Amino acid sequence: MALLHIAFQDGFSDDTVVALVNGEEVFRKTGVTTRLQVGHADSFEVTVEGGPVDIRILLPLKDLSEVIQVQVAAATYVGVSIERGKIVRRVALHASLALGNEVAREYKQLVEDKKEPRKQLGIKILPAQPEEARKLLDTALTAQMATAVETIGHIEFKNQVDRFSDLLAAQDEFNEAAKTQDALLKTMSARKLRGRGILPQVLRGIEGRRDGYRKKERKGSGKK
Repeated sequence: MALLHIAFQDGFSDDTVVALVNGEEVFRKTGVTTRLQVGHADSFEVTVEGGPVDIRILLPLKDLSEVIQVQVAAATYVGVSIERGKIVRRVALHASLALGNEVAREYKQLVEDKKEPRKQLGIKILPAQPEEARKLLDTALTAQMATAVETIGHIEFKNQVDRFSDLLAAQDEFNEAAKTQDALLKTMSARKLRGRGILPQVLRGIEGRRDGYRKKERKGSGKK
């Protein structure tokens, strides 16, 4: 089983949105509207079998429909936007982002239970792999920040970077956590959507988080 995350991003305006995954309705909501400052309207997650997956997105009030086909092997993120009257997709950061978040903490995996003669599925608890998570998230988030924020939208991007910074801090890498937040601040400060920048209070929050990590680094280094 794998996690499929679908994010509705740009171009939504008081829309009724319906989503079907492999023919089963998994999402229906009215009034879906993009927040221009963050490029995000809504999102949902569903667990699917690995392999080819058909995602059908419908906007019945606008007579729009699109089938998105993805190959799911690990956790997969799909971004959906409306551009020039059409539904378009962006596959967000492939599996690195979601897999990095998964192995950052203790997680569960469905496996065949060999003790069961009928091979029923069991649940195996796997330990966190913080170093592996760090490599995956660094690749997904910081190596190409401009691409990442464009792909998954401002809100999800910031949330993911915040979690990555917390992971670094948990390893006493406060300086690296501060650098990550500083890069986030620069990326978000430069971002424009339809001529509008990111809300000032969001940028101030990033500054505060960055400065907090810096203080912890100075304290750990014995600096005043």
